[in-house]
Amino acid sequence: MTESIFKRRRARHLLVSLLALTGVFLYLILCTSSLQGGQIFSRHPARKEFSGGVKQYNNQNYQLALQTFRELYNYPEFNPVATATHLMLMKTYQRLQLYRQSVQFGKEFLSTYPSSSYLDDVYFTMAESFVGMEQYMNGASYYAYAITQAEDEALARMSLEQLLKVTDAFLNTEQVQALADGAIGRDESNIFQLALLQEYILDGEMSLATTTAMELERSVMKDMLIPTFQALRKAISLDAKKQMSIAVLAPLSGAYADIGRELLDGVRYALAQANDLANINLLPMDNQGTGLETVHQMQRMADHYRVVAVIGPVYSENVVAAATTAGISSLPLITPTATENGLAGLNAYVFQLSPDYETRGRAAAQYATDSLGLRLFATVSPADEQGKALTDAFTAEVEKRGGDIVDQLWYSDTPEDLNDQWRHLREVGFDLRTQFEGGIDTSHIVSDSLRETLSDSDFVEVFQKNYENYTEEIDSTDITLKYIEGMYFPIRNRDIDYIAGQFAFYNFDTQVLGNVEWYDLEKLNEYSSYINNMFIFSDYYIPEEAITYRGFVSDFRQEMNTTPSNLHLYGYDTMNLLLDLIRDGNMTRASIGRALGSIHQVSGIARVHTLDGISPRVNQSVRVLQYSRQRVRLEDTITTGVRKIHPLRSLLSE
Repeated sequence: MTESIFKRRRARHLLVSLLALTGVFLYLILCTSSLQGGQIFSRHPARKEFSGGVKQYNNQNYQLALQTFRELYNYPEFNPVATATHLMLMKTYQRLQLYRQSVQFGKEFLSTYPSSSYLDDVYFTMAESFVGMEQYMNGASYYAYAITQAEDEALARMSLEQLLKVTDAFLNTEQVQALADGAIGRDESNIFQLALLQEYILDGEMSLATTTAMELERSVMKDMLIPTFQALRKAISLDAKKQMSIAVLAPLSGAYADIGRELLDGVRYALAQANDLANINLLPMDNQGTGLETVHQMQRMADHYRVVAVIGPVYSENVVAAATTAGISSLPLITPTATENGLAGLNAYVFQLSPDYETRGRAAAQYATDSLGLRLFATVSPADEQGKALTDAFTAEVEKRGGDIVDQLWYSDTPEDLNDQWRHLREVGFDLRTQFEGGIDTSHIVSDSLRETLSDSDFVEVFQKNYENYTEEIDSTDITLKYIEGMYFPIRNRDIDYIAGQFAFYNFDTQVLGNVEWYDLEKLNEYSSYINNMFIFSDYYIPEEAITYRGFVSDFRQEMNTTPSNLHLYGYDTMNLLLDLIRDGNMTRASIGRALGSIHQVSGIARVHTLDGISPRVNQSVRVLQYSRQRVRLEDTITTGVRKIHPLRSLLSE
């Protein structure tokens, strides 16, 4: 079978990564060999200490290596490895992200040892430190110095690769042109002309790219630059478009790596199918699930010249960490999964594709009152952040729409025994029963057959005697209570095993309403006799029985070697939403941000997206699912909004 576009892209990126890693390892081997040759293998104690420091460095024990090299740098006697010590000291500072110290020692090295054979390595390390400090112009210049000074071809190739990455990601055309204009000597000029050629190609400026390529052809070029020039010249095409990158910020390593990788694979699959958008590149960024790494990666992407949007992060707390940078850099941050209230309110460039707790609770109340016609409700909720947020939103919306919450049952930890709460709820139900039926049902106190054999005075006497002792008996669970019309259960999935059985035991005849945690067909079927015909309010729905979805699953399995999960679908739908905006001509961060804010009821496979509702940039579309006869079907998609009141009703109420 013909190899798919997705596999070709994946193979290309893998090849580039392997080549880059090969270059790095080759360079480290050569560097270590040069440091260890001739200077180390001696009886002098400084050389022995230096050898130990190099070993610590190669084992990534940078703190120990730093301590060793600092002691050698301040060696009180003659130090036969002084220059190598100086170099390794600045390299170790760079590895520890102490960039200013690394640059400081680099400048000192250049002043102290201007003819050293280590100059190329010093320039390269200083370039890495400048990039770490986000001084990208300086970084590019020092990579160029490393190339022109390098006798080691592996180091020269790696320096060129890094220079082209930095100019592509962090510098615009004008800045690269300035570097070319300020170049000293033919070799340095050729290096920056190559960077400028790459910039023109990636920007789709093929006329300028052709002119630059012709100028380079007339120049005498170092041998190591020729393969890069030939590759860029082949890339020149009149049909080429400006290259753009979409970043995915997710935990790709650590405890939550499986979540991040599923989301990323869904994004990748969507891009692989976009045959008309070959100019879009994917940039996976690993935040390791931590706030600190989220901030670090966001700063990198904010400076990345071609990144026009970020998909992620996964967790709400990481969205908070990323939001400030997104706002400052006008970089759209699109989280497919975060659900906490208030995230999109952090600034105008944060977008929540998963409805927040407030929206979910409002949607359940809106549908229950307006579509199902229910008015009297009780809630059963865990007393955690999610349970409180969903319950508060549901309660407020019910009351806003003319309904009433007659009681709320709260629990903490595992709800193994909620007998006291359920009994109280039963009492509320009996109070409602008395209110609606005008008194106590005497059939449960004196049987009809006995009533027929007694006179009125005898009946009253028997009734009063029985009623005095009937306080507990009248609340028998044999009596079905129907006056609580709807009961909302915004609970955790693991709590269903406890709540479902207790709810059935206490015998309420009510419409059961649940949150997305109930969207678990296996558990629903286990308790189907208790909760049949319940409504579930979910951010997504997987149309497993639809022919089109079955075709999608088949293709996805063939390409990805796995069955798509809801996380795969989140990534797929999110990427397609972005790609459609780009197809419509939104090519910059600002225009994509504006377009996202006006999204209204755009359907993906699993979700409907509405970001222009009463809570800006928060998805207001919620799926209404009904569980009946051991099947979950899509009943409706509700977009939350203000209650619509007929003008005549408004006049009559005044």
